Amino acid sequence: MSHGPNGRHDRGGEDPSRLDLSRRTLFKTVASGLAVAGLSASGVGGHPTSGDHGNEGHEHVLEDDFGMTNVGYHSLGGVGSESLSGSPDEPHYGGLSELRVKGDIAACGLISSKSPTVDRGVALLDVSAYTRAESREELERAEMTVLSFIPNEDNATSVMDVKFSDDGQYLFVTQQPVAALFAVLAGNAPEARSEGDSFENPEHAGVLAVDVSNPGDPEILGRQEYAFGMHNCYHHRIGGEDYVFGVTGPLGDPAGVYVHRFDRTSGELELVNFWAHDAEYRQGEVGDPTNKAGLASNEYYAHDITVIDDPVTGDPYAYLANWGTEHDSGNSKSGARVLDVSDPADIEELGVFTMERAHTIEPIRRTVNGKRLFVVGQENPNPDADTGDGSEKYTNERGHTGHYYLVDATGVEKDDVDLGAASLDTEESTAGDELAKWVWRTNAAFDDFTYSAHNIDIIDTEVDGTRRLFVTAGHYHAGTRVLEIGYPGGPAVSEEDRQGDPYDDLSEDEEPISEGGNPSGSNGWLLAETGWSRTHFNTPPDSKFGSLSAATPYRWGAVGENGVIFSSDISTGVYAMRLDDPAIPVGTRTVHEASATLEDDGSTFTAGQTNQVTITVETEAPVEVRLNVPRLWEVVAGDPHEEREVADNRLVEFDEPADGSTKFDVFLEPQEAPTGTVYTLGPVEVTSDVDAANDQQIWEALPDTEDANVVVGRRQPS
Repeated sequence: MSHGPNGRHDRGGEDPSRLDLSRRTLFKTVASGLAVAGLSASGVGGHPTSGDHGNEGHEHVLEDDFGMTNVGYHSLGGVGSESLSGSPDEPHYGGLSELRVKGDIAACGLISSKSPTVDRGVALLDVSAYTRAESREELERAEMTVLSFIPNEDNATSVMDVKFSDDGQYLFVTQQPVAALFAVLAGNAPEARSEGDSFENPEHAGVLAVDVSNPGDPEILGRQEYAFGMHNCYHHRIGGEDYVFGVTGPLGDPAGVYVHRFDRTSGELELVNFWAHDAEYRQGEVGDPTNKAGLASNEYYAHDITVIDDPVTGDPYAYLANWGTEHDSGNSKSGARVLDVSDPADIEELGVFTMERAHTIEPIRRTVNGKRLFVVGQENPNPDADTGDGSEKYTNERGHTGHYYLVDATGVEKDDVDLGAASLDTEESTAGDELAKWVWRTNAAFDDFTYSAHNIDIIDTEVDGTRRLFVTAGHYHAGTRVLEIGYPGGPAVSEEDRQGDPYDDLSEDEEPISEGGNPSGSNGWLLAETGWSRTHFNTPPDSKFGSLSAATPYRWGAVGENGVIFSSDISTGVYAMRLDDPAIPVGTRTVHEASATLEDDGSTFTAGQTNQVTITVETEAPVEVRLNVPRLWEVVAGDPHEEREVADNRLVEFDEPADGSTKFDVFLEPQEAPTGTVYTLGPVEVTSDVDAANDQQIWEALPDTEDANVVVGRRQPS
């Protein structure tokens, strides 16, 4: 198969409207597994009484907020600003998925793309008017602008997740053939669609690497493809190299974590490891792990993953959400897992928090009161009551809409720590590993995930000189929700009078609706709702991905940057909001343009020969600087620094920050190695958290600061 421009494929005489039999069979087989992807195959999202969400006869007021203000909206209708191409009457035809912001650029995945807006996979937006705003007043004048669309190879494949590299130069995209699956299950055979809407064979599901250094002209570089693609992913630099951790469920591929090494020079993604709770396979060994569970039970689904440098040890830790329908402390499959990924080819499990339907997970990137913390959330297809053993089938009775749990992971570096099990809906949180929990409703009737909790992010900021921690959540038809984490000795956090939203569509039920909240004990920890927004713009009904849901609003996720909360709505577009009570300050983001050059004595060395490396950093604001050095290269002299080994690299962190134009020198000696061994020196990394003594520092690699060095054998005496 030949490749056309922009990463598209020329299929020659192949009929793109046909789905081969094996694909059709796969789609029908995996329908029952859609629940674990947060999707429904039965049509529009169900209403508690009428099933008419967002359609005629079921109306919502457009402005519907508590403690929040909507300050921006873009429909993703086309390239251009909010006022030029972002109005609701010029929509994107299809659905939206994950949204991420890195600096001044946002990426929003497109779960479907149909006529007249075909061939779209990801929208890239300039959001600098928001992320560089220095006051809340500036937000009222700000607009976001669509710069470009990363193309999709065919309309059968859906973009499920987007994640930036640490330096924002690359975007990693996961795909699954969800659009084709919905078309088949809804009875809309591809051959029955118009030419603009035809669904080709979903042959490109997997992980993509995209160069977004010029967001107006992105370039697809490399890919790894899988039978049912990858659901979510995360990028992290480990030992001076780029790794992309992809996760998926048991639909067509073994469920688990797929570790890819990304080569910035070639743009290629290379599978180097597969990990699951019961198996690990190195490069070239990925086979058929024993964890491949039955589709009906969904016992094991690697659904979400986040990787950070641990605030306690400094080592790379991954936080993995494993969907599962069993609620039993003895169940080794479902729940939230903490993994040591310092060596991506040899992953070590450190601890497990057992729970049902673990769907979304985010760690807090610093310790709080000496504790290592993370938040993990459920996703509920309907309010099936917790049973404790997962033996009962979904009943569609009244029940909870999905919990978010605050979990204490202190001590996991000691290996194989039992972090306990999540309390059930009617139980209070204890003073153990589960510190707090929150649920929106405990007595609601719904189906097709309509009111389920969904994806989250963490905002760590200061309000009036006090450190505050917030959880931003896309909560499907319940809109965008903002929770605050209360902790002993921290700011006063209360949930009183914060659940006043009437939700007329829920009040039609015969039984009263029970509010959720946090049934915590007296341990001093709290998850409390502090604001919410259901403000939305109505796009034309035929523009929606109706086979998923026509509900409006229908929020997928929410992320924060510079005091602004951005949220993607599956049915309508991208929203920008601010939190008013407490007022997250705008203008706290430090914007600096740092660059560096790396010079050394040559490219070929013998063991024991000294290589002087000079780093010159240019920056407008103070930044800390470190250099990645091969572990087998000894640091023998140089400017004052500290050293730490991670995987195959040695991190050389200089004591003094760079400010303006600053030079650093370090002298290295390569040790004995087989002749011809190639080592990569660099990259140079910086962080702006110079004065944040108790904060987790986020290091960013600077481009063009890597150098290949060859070690040759010692010359033998004549």
